[in-house]
Amino acid sequence: TEVAFDYPMFQKLVSNVNTILNRLWSGDSGGKASTTPQQNRDIEYTNLVDMVAHPVVVIAVDNRVVAFNAPFEKLAQATKETLINKNYQTMTDTALVQNMDSLVARSKGLPYEKQVDKIPFSQFECHIACQAFLNSSGEAEYFVVTLIPIEG
Repeated sequence: TEVAFDYPMFQKLVSNVNTILNRLWSGDSGGKASTTPQQNRDIEYTNLVDMVAHPVVVIAVDNRVVAFNAPFEKLAQATKETLINKNYQTMTDTALVQNMDSLVARSKGLPYEKQVDKIPFSQFECHIACQAFLNSSGEAEYFVVTLIPIEG
């Protein structure tokens, strides 16, 4: 834009406004923390697991259990009071914990791929799968783990 007049204070103001608008447009905050609040997605995942019929658990990147449904509660023999906001590795089923450890580690390395394994229980066998969910920076933020009984 060409300016046909010379008002140094006005030109400086216009320059500052353009700089701010460019930073907002490009997402650059000039080295400062973003003004956009980080959304807590725990409630969304709690609602999501209640819609799934098979056992499902959601784990945050810090290994904290965010949510799980009633079928998972029965399978893991844990209550919400003893597991929510606790490290999933405190579960008593060591085979389940080891499988989840492996799947979460693989999901961190390949966050765009679903990781799958098998886990035997006393009465049946399950496919156990893990999918990473990423934050706005592209880093794994949550892991959704499902267990689906193998028919047969």
